[in-house]
Amino acid sequence: KANSDFDHLRAVFIARWPGCAVPPLPPKKIIGNTASNFIEERCQALDTFLKELSHLKYLWYSREFQMFLEALISKKYPLPTQQLKSLPHETPEDLIRKYDETFPRLSGKGQDTIILGRVLDFGNYCKRILPAL
Repeated sequence: KANSDFDHLRAVFIARWPGCAVPPLPPKKIIGNTASNFIEERCQALDTFLKELSHLKYLWYSREFQMFLEALISKKYPLPTQQLKSLPHETPEDLIRKYDETFPRLSGKGQDTIILGRVLDFGNYCKRILPAL
């Protein structure tokens, strides 16, 4: 059951974070998937998936992942897959807003203050020398 929850989580990430990196899940094994060594390997691979996910802050701190964790940890919430299905549909405007907030440097809204200061200094310099030209 946990495997399908992780599969669904990854599918939700791909659908709700288009164009962003989402780590792969380990491959499934149809035959012999109850052998203790396979289960141990699968757990280690899922641990690797979570570690890779932790390096992608936009996914790690995302609403989707927080809901997934709440559902796993708390008995008050429905199963993770059901919890993720309750997420509202995102419009293109919602997606743009989310990307602007998540990736401010790419949106141009989080411009580096040093560069901005240099641009302003250059503008002031141009204003001072303009009368001499």
